[in-house]
Amino acid sequence: LKFVRFHGILDDDMSTYSTVNGVGQTSFFNVDSVYDFLLSINMKPYVEVSFMPELLASGTETVFHYNANITPPANATAWA
Repeated sequence: LKFVRFHGILDDDMSTYSTVNGVGQTSFFNVDSVYDFLLSINMKPYVEVSFMPELLASGTETVFHYNANITPPANATAWA
């Protein structure tokens, strides 16, 4: 069994958080699809949860070339 490291699993590119008519909603469909594929080829994901989805962020401070948001959540209730 081999391992693969995941960085930024909650990044906007994974579409884990969106709003519909002003109401926040989470979806782990893309995350689950990636994990299912990795497991199907006998790889084990090593997950690092990091960075803030833009719609939940309290600011615009970013790092790296893909602009990963590093601010805390704007609303703790929405984040939970």
